[in-house]
Amino acid sequence: MKTNSRVLIYAIYAVAIAFIAIFMGCGNKSTNTITEDKIEVVVSPHIKPVFSVERISKEEYMLAESTSADYNIYPQRIDSIVHSEIINKVFQDARERITRVDSLRRCAIYEAMTDEELYCVNNLLYLPEWNMLGIRIPLDYHNDTLWWYDSNNGESIIGTLFSPTSINTNGIYVCQSLGDCDITLDLHFFEKQGNRIYELQAYKNNNFSGEHCLFVPEGENYKPIFWQEDNILYLRSYDIVKNEDIYLKISLK
Repeated sequence: MKTNSRVLIYAIYAVAIAFIAIFMGCGNKSTNTITEDKIEVVVSPHIKPVFSVERISKEEYMLAESTSADYNIYPQRIDSIVHSEIINKVFQDARERITRVDSLRRCAIYEAMTDEELYCVNNLLYLPEWNMLGIRIPLDYHNDTLWWYDSNNGESIIGTLFSPTSINTNGIYVCQSLGDCDITLDLHFFEKQGNRIYELQAYKNNNFSGEHCLFVPEGENYKPIFWQEDNILYLRSYDIVKNEDIYLKISLK
């Protein structure tokens, strides 16, 4: 009798352990879509690219910049290409979505921008090559979230957490994350595939400045960040430890 009771106890214990393992496995199941603070972040289902980061000379940087025109696209001003009813549809959808944002983020939005500034064509990014309109929404105090829409019909596509810093012709753009001060290099790479935008990878280096790729120094006429063929990104930065300007070549393989 004691033996049977002991066997029964062991059996119950084994079943309990198996149930816990199954439960934990379900809780850790991966997904392609992650929701953070009601902002959808889509992770690429493909293998993450491998970064190759190389410091190069200013001469090599300038040579690459001189032949980069065919590999970059730039947001254009809104004109007759985008009909006013499409723009109105985008603004109306954005108004409705903002009412569903939590109160803290709504405060951030309206501390950064007035209604007139928010729902203005100058607050839109238009990428005709991608048939996309983006409206900047300052959901935090440093970085603009982009709510993207199809420029042909005004339908919502997806939201991404950062505003593009540089865009290439292969459907990839990079964003530099902003902060209070002493901005370090913090790059986020996104790729457009069909009507979706996936975050590919991020690269961060606390020894390099993230501000130097955002502006052109006085007296210079070259781009501080740009793409070249084969998804190679060039950018200007500053080595905080060595106190010197640097030029980086980042390859996505």
